[in-house]
Amino acid sequence: MHSSCTIPAFFFLTLCLLTTTIAQTPEPAQNLTGAITADPQVRCASGAASTRPTREDCIAALLHMPQDTSTHTFRPGSDPNEKYQLPKTFPSGRCAVTVSLRSGKPQDITSWIAINLAATQLILSCDTVATGMLRRTGGTVVTGRAGDIGVAINKFPRGANDAPDEDEQAEQAEQAEEARKTGLKTMNGMNGVNPVQGVASA
Repeated sequence: MHSSCTIPAFFFLTLCLLTTTIAQTPEPAQNLTGAITADPQVRCASGAASTRPTREDCIAALLHMPQDTSTHTFRPGSDPNEKYQLPKTFPSGRCAVTVSLRSGKPQDITSWIAINLAATQLILSCDTVATGMLRRTGGTVVTGRAGDIGVAINKFPRGANDAPDEDEQAEQAEQAEEARKTGLKTMNGMNGVNPVQGVASA
C-alpha cells in the first residue's frame, strides 16, 4: 500500500521539477539528465531539430496517459476502451507518445506508471536545445518485465492551418537562402559574370 502512494507522488514531482526547469533554466540538457543519458535502452532521434517535437508538448502528452500503479499484462488490441491493449498514442500539440508491443511479441507485464516513468526518462535523456532556446526531444525506449514494450516519441506533421514553429522557420530561411545563392550563381554563369569577382569574363 505504501509503494502505491509514493510512486505517483514521485512521478508528479518529476513532472513538476521538469516543468519548472523549462520555465527557469536555459542550461544545456546534459546538466539536467545526469547518469540517465547512459541508459543503453534509450535511443534518441537524429536529424534536424525541426523534425523533433518540443519538450513542453511531450510533457503535456504524458498527462493523458493512465496513472495507475497496478501491474497488468499488456496484449495487442485495438479497443480504445481497453486500457491494457496496445498500441495506444497520446498526443499533445505536435508531440505523439506511442506505446506498443515490440514486433512479434505477444504480451508483456508492467504498469502504466512504469511506462510513464520510462517516457519521462526518454524525454530527459534526449532533451536538446534548438533554435531560440526551444527545447526538443524524441526517440524510443523499451520497458516492461521482458523489455517488450516500446515507447516512441515523434512529431506530428504540420497541419494545413498550423504555423511553422521556430526551428521550421529557421530551416525554411536557410533553404530560401541556399536557393537564392544557387539562383545567383546560375544567373551569373548565364551572363558570363564571375560570381566571385562580380565582373564579366573576357
